[in-house]
This record gives sequence, structure tokens and C-alpha cells, in this order.
Amino acid sequence: MKHTILLALSLLLTSAVSAQVTMPEEVRNYAKNIKDNGESLGQEYFSWMPAFVKGRVYEMDANELSEAEVTVRICNPFTGYDNKYKAKINRDGTYAIEVPMCVLHQTVEFWPSLGGGFCTIVLTAGKTVVVDYDKDLNRYFSGENVDLNYALDFNIQREFKDSCFYSNESMAKIVNLTMPQYKEYTINCFNDYCKRIDTMHITKRAKELLTLVLKSEAALELSMGKYNIEDSYCRINGLNDGNQMPDENQMPDSKRPVMGFDYLDYPQCLGIDDFMMFYSTRLGYNIYGWRSCYKRIEESQLVPEAIDNLIATQSLSDEDKEMALAMSRRYKAQGRPSTRAEKDFFRHHRKYFDDYLESVTQKLDEDFDAFATKMFGKESYFVDFFKLQKYCQCFETKTMVPDSVIAEVEKMRWPFYSEYIRVRNYSIASKIALEQRRGDYYTHKAGDGMGDSLLVDILKDYKGKVVLIDFWNTWCMPCRAAIQQMEPMKKAFEGKDVEIVYIADESSPKNAYDNMIVTMKGHHYRFSEAQANSLRSKFDFSGIPSYIIVGKDGIVKDFHTGFRGLDYYNAKIEEELRK
Repeated sequence: MKHTILLALSLLLTSAVSAQVTMPEEVRNYAKNIKDNGESLGQEYFSWMPAFVKGRVYEMDANELSEAEVTVRICNPFTGYDNKYKAKINRDGTYAIEVPMCVLHQTVEFWPSLGGGFCTIVLTAGKTVVVDYDKDLNRYFSGENVDLNYALDFNIQREFKDSCFYSNESMAKIVNLTMPQYKEYTINCFNDYCKRIDTMHITKRAKELLTLVLKSEAALELSMGKYNIEDSYCRINGLNDGNQMPDENQMPDSKRPVMGFDYLDYPQCLGIDDFMMFYSTRLGYNIYGWRSCYKRIEESQLVPEAIDNLIATQSLSDEDKEMALAMSRRYKAQGRPSTRAEKDFFRHHRKYFDDYLESVTQKLDEDFDAFATKMFGKESYFVDFFKLQKYCQCFETKTMVPDSVIAEVEKMRWPFYSEYIRVRNYSIASKIALEQRRGDYYTHKAGDGMGDSLLVDILKDYKGKVVLIDFWNTWCMPCRAAIQQMEPMKKAFEGKDVEIVYIADESSPKNAYDNMIVTMKGHHYRFSEAQANSLRSKFDFSGIPSYIIVGKDGIVKDFHTGFRGLDYYNAKIEEELRK
């Protein structure tokens, strides 16, 4: 009898939790009823407080929600990289997620795993934004910034990008443009869309926000101008299907647009060197993108100089000299090594190029600082964050900023800059210490073998097991992203005959490598450049991440370059375990 009562209660509770709750009409209509009070956007500040997103998925039962989650993606302006934060959706459809912030207001990308695509919302430190969904995954806003989020959901920024840069019609317009013409085209498109924003029936501050967001999107497309023109040429001429980078196809160097230093005034043309631009999640990309444009121009001058010096000072075969001269011409056209032979040549002489670059690094940094200061002025946020992103990108590889650099940052105008770095340093040090105590990672040294013998040396300790070998390096963003995505799979195979082996090379700085691997459960090898090249030659690859799956019989079953998703690796490993 007692068991029957408990079972009945359990079924009753489960039924209550799983009941499909209908969305109230006030939730559906809340954002539509917001009136314009004539206020402008609030001022932007640096802030330590987190922001919050909560909501509910209505009209779905618990089974549909059992594996569901929500994700927030926010670009950190200090690093220029994305950070993701996730939370499970509860059985009753509710969820809540906390998002660390470094400014008072910022747009972020938000989406549920159930589908429906992502939306852009504005978060405010210390406040809560509410995003509810119906069974068709339509979005309904309330809470903080409701008028702003309602306006962002019209997605005029997406329409701007698609209609001006990524549609077949727009590609036909930009395909033959020079870089100055592309800049003028982009600014004209931006101005046209600003006129459309003025006609929208949204609040005054929502119009101001959309204009800021559109500025940031325009700046992003300007930083990608060379790529966009090349990509348009390649697609229109059938040289790729949109899945290749233009530098990896057969676009003639004579057709490549040439970017000069005069192109780099586009932030002033748009007016984005403004503290209010921190509202936009793209600002970190804008800062990083401008610096990348500068580096691309610099590279087109520096690498040919290095190649000329290589030809003059090194003993090269006639074939290598011809290859070097071809690469010099390509760089002057602002291309990059595109053929396998060119990439192999560059890798073979990598130490020379690294040494040459190191010999001129100080002058290059001084030239960049002088150019940026002249372009933007000493009191520019862009100039501040060029330096801060350079210093803080080490956080992505679990490396701390040295005290000597912090001392330089303390001389900058905002105390928050150095405070932010000290807090991040402390957080990294604490996590490294914790992971070291757990001891879930193992470092190994293979012998002096090359190619086949090196692979045999690696695999000898894992006989009778399925082995996934991951070729990566600390500086490789796709590698780091894939490693993070693989964590659920690693947990799923714990206790089974599966081993994960990570292989890096000496291009991964030792300090960054040592700090990163403590958070990566598995077996770790850091090979010399020669040994790493021997494995690349054996499997005929140059890109990373690359993966090898070895069966329990010690035979290679699968090799490929590029992360293929958890389902692929789960299926392949399960298949080998069953044998």
C-alpha cells in the first residue's frame, strides 16, 4: 500500500511538472505595448557586475525539454574573443543564466538548443532580461531593456549584411571594386539603412541602439573588405562553393584588391571610436579587425623583404628560389601561401622567418603604435584596446599577464584596465592550481623517431584501446573550440577502453602549453618541429585541428582535418569499441 501511494504521488508530481503551460496573453503582448518616453540610451561604463537572462519555454512537455539548454555568446572587448555561457532548461520550461560583464551594457547573442535560431539582446549589469518562447519558438521580451530587445528582433542588422554583402546581387556590385570604392560603398549602405531606422516605429533609444549596432556591423564588413571582394569574385566565377577561404582557391593575384594604409580611416568615417560603442558585442571584433587589416598591409611589405633576405643569405636550390620568388609576388599582392608546395616551403623555413620577424618586432610595434596614435589620437579607446587586446589575448591560453605589463597598463587612463587584468590573472592561477591537484592529465615524451616509428612509439602504451589523436596548438582558435566541445564526449567514455591523445609542437609557447594542458584530461605530447612535420608528411596534412582514430587492433581507421562534431566522433569510437 505504501509503495502504491508513493508511486501515485510520483506520477502526480511528474504530471504536474510535465504539464504544458499556455503562455499568458500579457507575456505575448508586453513588448508591443511599451510607449516611447523620449529617453536616450544610458551612458556606458565599465562594470564588474554580472547580468542575468531568464525566461520560460511554454507549451512543451518535460520530455521535449529533457536535454535542452540556452546559450549566451558575448564578445569580450579586452581579448576580442567570444565567451559562451550555458544553462539547462528545467522540466517546467524555466531557465536562468548569469553572464559576466565588463561594461554596463552590451549586446549578446542568445539562443535555445531547441531551435528557432539566435537573437541579439541587450544586457545590463545587475539587471534581468526576460526572454520567453512559445511552442513554435517565437520570442517574447519583458524585463530590462524590453524596448531595445523588441527593436533588435526586427534584425535589421542581419538584413543589412545580407542585402549589402552576401546576396548574389550585392556580390555582383562589389566584385570589381577597389578597396577605396568598397569603403565608399559600405558607408553609403550604412547611411541608407540609418534612414530606414529613422522611419521605424520604435523608441528613441532603440533607434540610437540600432544605429550603434549598424555602425559596428559596417565596421566589421570594412575590416573584411578584402576578403569580401575576393570571396565575391570566387563565387561568381565558380572557384569555390562558399566553404573555402579565398586565399585557398585559384583567384589570380592580378585580380586581388590591394589595401593601403589610407583605407584604415574607416573607423573615423563611421564614428565608432566612441565609448558608447561598447554597447555593441561587435566592438571587440572591430578593434581586432582594424589591427588585422594593418597587419595584412604590413605583412605584404615585410614578408617579401624577409624572402629577399632568405634568397640572399641562404643556400637555396633553383627550385626553392623560384618558389620563394613566387611567394614574394603573392604576398605583395596581399595573398598568402595557397598551394601545398608553398605551405611546405614556408613551414620548412619557419625558423628563419620566425627569427627574422623577432629581429624586427620591436620596430614593428613602435611603427604600429605611432600609426594608431596619429590616426586616432592619444585619448582614443581604440588605441587603449589595441594594447589591451594584445596583452589580454594570453588569457585564452590560460596564461597570465606579467607584472611588468600590468605596470604599463596602470599608466593608462582607466584604473579598471589593470584591475580587470589582475582579477583575470588571479582566476587563471586558481584554476590551474585546482586542476594540477586533480591530476587528470598526463605528459609524455616519445623517442627520437620520425613518421611511422614515432606513431608506433606513441601507440605502444595504449594497446587494446581505441585512441583518438588530436593534433592541435595553443594558438589555434578552432583547436581550442573543438577541445571544449569534446568535453561531454570524454565524460561519456570514462571507464571505457578509450584514450584521448593530444599532440602539439614547439610553435605552442611552453608557458601557455603547460597552463592549458592541466585543464585537458588526456595524454599530452609536445614534439619538435621536425617530429611534428614527419607526422604531417605521413598523413599528408598541414592544417589543424586534425584527427586520427586508431582501433583496438592498433590500425588507423580514420584521418581527417577539421572538427566534424560530437556525433561523428561518438559514432566512430562506438563502432571501434564494438569490434
